[in-house]
Amino acid sequence: MAGTVRIAILGSGLIGAIHAAAIAEVPNAKLTVVIDSFEERAKQLAAEYGAVAETDLARALERDDIDAVHICTPSGTHAKLGTMVAEAGKHVLVEKPLDITLAAGRRLVEAGESHGVKVAVVFQKRFTESAQRVHEAAQGGRLGKLIECDASIKWYREPKYYSDSPWHGTWAMDGGGALINQGVHMVDLLKWVAGPVRTVVARRRTALHKIEVEDLIDAIVEFDNGALGVIQASTALYPGFPERLSIHGSKGSAIIEGSDLVQWDVQGEPQVARAFGLPTGASDPGAIGHRYHVPVIADFVDSILQNRPPMVTGRDALDTLELVMAVYKSAQERKEATLPLPPDWRPGP
Repeated sequence: MAGTVRIAILGSGLIGAIHAAAIAEVPNAKLTVVIDSFEERAKQLAAEYGAVAETDLARALERDDIDAVHICTPSGTHAKLGTMVAEAGKHVLVEKPLDITLAAGRRLVEAGESHGVKVAVVFQKRFTESAQRVHEAAQGGRLGKLIECDASIKWYREPKYYSDSPWHGTWAMDGGGALINQGVHMVDLLKWVAGPVRTVVARRRTALHKIEVEDLIDAIVEFDNGALGVIQASTALYPGFPERLSIHGSKGSAIIEGSDLVQWDVQGEPQVARAFGLPTGASDPGAIGHRYHVPVIADFVDSILQNRPPMVTGRDALDTLELVMAVYKSAQERKEATLPLPPDWRPGP
């Protein structure tokens, strides 16, 4: 298939604007429609990129100038809206996480499969050069037997981050706090690099913010391959620090901070440290910009044009969501959680 993929963005807030800027840099992609119930905001973003504004998703899905829709709405709406898009025969790119429950996420994945459309999810960490190098080394055996594999996202969010967007920091729409919203990126990267997880033991706290969910959570994980690891996620650690992935094997170690490969010590290979200069959202979610999203959207567009799976499929994201749920299950029940989880399990206070 050749041509241009015509894209609609659903949600014209901060993330929607990031998607619009990224689409503008992707060959064979064109932003045609911006959909949002806030009409003036939709019109403003649409005008900036030569698109049109719509206020109703169902009406927009009847248009013949939309091939794919990017879901840039609150997390708890992802699966419901994405399923509507898939059932209309349009391809779906969903911002992380896939949804806030396994059952809802599964419905979206199955809708995409049954209607023959792509369902991809924005886990942009996988697309960095550092991550791809470490993934290849870990999965290809260059690091030897994996021993310890850790991921941390020690970020900080000012109180207004939660007060300005009331859906943030709620069970109903955010599905949790620092883990499912911010930490999910590193959970996905850890799973992609080190492999599936077997068991989880976790504890959580609301340490700083006046929210109903966690702003601090720590977990010890045991991987299927026998390695141990730690997952840490927080929005309470001032002033915020670059996210970090540490992979240690019997033949060497690799460490990523932000997008930078800060350490590469592998037996028989030269030491390497490479800085790529991509921004981090350690203290400001708006600081990330759109550069991370460009390769994600380029891959999504190419998967449509070439009729191949996207790099991060809905099934991939469902596995990541299950690991997030396992961490929550252990923290909530204060005992070890074993994967796979019951299909209808969902987190709460």
